[in-house]
Formats: sequence, C-alpha cells, structure tokens
Amino acid sequence: MKKTRFTEEQMVSILREADQRPVPEIAKKHGVSAQTIYGWRKHFGTLEPVDVKWLRGCGILKQKTAG
Repeated sequence: MKKTRFTEEQMVSILREADQRPVPEIAKKHGVSAQTIYGWRKHFGTLEPVDVKWLRGCGILKQKTAG
C-alpha cells in the first residue's frame, strides 16, 4: 500500500480550503494535483478534521478505507 504525504486530517483541512477558493489554486499551494483534491472530496465528502479523528478513534475509518 502506498504511503501518503498527508494525514486524513490534513486532507480534510485542504478540502475545506478548496471549498472557499478555487481547487487549482489550493492544489498548487499544497503541491498536489487538482484531480487528487477531487478524489479526496469523493472519499471524505463534507467531513471536518475533528470528525476524522473521531472516526479513527472508533475504528470506523480503518474499516472504510481498508475495503
């Protein structure tokens, strides 16, 4: 499995930035492609960073991403 440069919380934070400003601008700022941000959006939806921590603590996120 490929390791990522960003944690789930960081990905969700970047997504929240992309909600406020254009995706290509945010992608360039963080050194990822716009397509990567769209993929994260598909995976994480409207979650907040706090939600990701809670889901990981419950073990739900591991089950969801393992499948």
